[in-house]
Amino acid sequence: MATTLYPGIPFSPQAALTNNIGAADTIIEVSDASAFPPAPNLATIGTDEDGETVLYTAKTETALSGCQRGIEGAARAWTAGELIGRNFTAKDHTDLIAAVLEAGAAATAAGAAARAAQKAASTAEGKAAEAAETAATKQDAL
Repeated sequence: MATTLYPGIPFSPQAALTNNIGAADTIIEVSDASAFPPAPNLATIGTDEDGETVLYTAKTETALSGCQRGIEGAARAWTAGELIGRNFTAKDHTDLIAAVLEAGAAATAAGAAARAAQKAASTAEGKAAEAAETAATKQDAL
């Protein structure tokens, strides 16, 4: 299974919630949607250990929508004015490690497959040479 890595945005600009949201809300209106990369992507609400990471699947000029709440931290109510942005998250770090491990495993598997193919080709080449030698010996005997 390939791990999805979400792009960041330079300098992690911040926006603010323009309306209160509840824990189950899937549309989050923001003061500046240009502070977020294209969807799908992650956003963090709050600035401390009580924050929440959200996965948004669509973005308009004023809102993030199709939000899956509580990707990290608990989904909860937030008030208008709370900071929100595309910050680097623990999920980004964990996913990056997983992607590197997946790439390493794929490279190892590809190398093993290449070595097996090379060995099979070498064996086939040897058998072909042996068959040619046998045929030449029979030809000489005739």
